[in-house]
Amino acid sequence: VSPIRADVVYDKYGVPNTMHKYVDLLDVLIALVYNEERDKVVMTAVKTNTGMVEKPMGVSLDPKTMLISK
Repeated sequence: VSPIRADVVYDKYGVPNTMHKYVDLLDVLIALVYNEERDKVVMTAVKTNTGMVEKPMGVSLDPKTMLISK
């Protein structure tokens, strides 16, 4: 999935339209999204084995090391 493509649109779960045809094949989907305001990469569980998560809880990662940050 390329966030650089101009035609990529994200749904309310954070899944890009380029992945919609694959979502049913996945049991778990984790998203990594860079947040420029916080200078952090936010890791969220978008889909779990129980279904889609509309408001995922995030874990922040340091973008330089990809380690969990405070």
